[in-house]
Parts: sequence; C-alpha cells; structure tokens
Amino acid sequence: MPDFIAFNHRIQPAENAFLSAVSSAALYGRGIFTTVAVHDSTAFQWEKHWRRLTANAQAIGISLNDFSEAGVEKTLLEIIKKKQSQTRTRPAYFLR
Repeated sequence: MPDFIAFNHRIQPAENAFLSAVSSAALYGRGIFTTVAVHDSTAFQWEKHWRRLTANAQAIGISLNDFSEAGVEKTLLEIIKKKQSQTRTRPAYFLR
C-alpha cells in the first residue's frame, strides 16, 4: 500500500482515505488507473499515461472535469517527493 495518496484533492496518508461502501467504485469496481514508472523523481512518459487515463475515463463514463493534466502531474510529483525511494506510482480515479 502507498504511504501517501491524493484523495478529494488533498495529499494525505493512505490510511486516512476511505471510499463509501455503497459507492459504485466499491460495489462494482468502477474506476481507472495507470502505473507510472518513476525515474529521477519524474513520472516517466507522463503525457502518454494522462492520455490513456482520460480515454479510459471517457469510455466508462468517469468525469475528470475537476482535474487538469498539469494539476494531476503536480500532485503526483509532490507524492513522489514524499517517498524518495519510490520506483513507480499509480494514479487512480473512481466514480463516487
């Protein structure tokens, strides 16, 4: 399990984040994710990952309107900084 996550637009310890048991993410596994390699504290090929995330979100009806590529990348880099030895990270989005 990761030490830190971005949940509801805030970086926080992973153990503090909870999904509702009756959300479609919990009931039906409705969500998207990608695993990003981290090299020299940078998200490797981030643009490709973002394009895949947005395409998959659109395909299953998850709105990413509250998120921008630059904003998500910034948050991702902040999480990477918090865990210096990290070699990969996994942005995930769930339908509430």
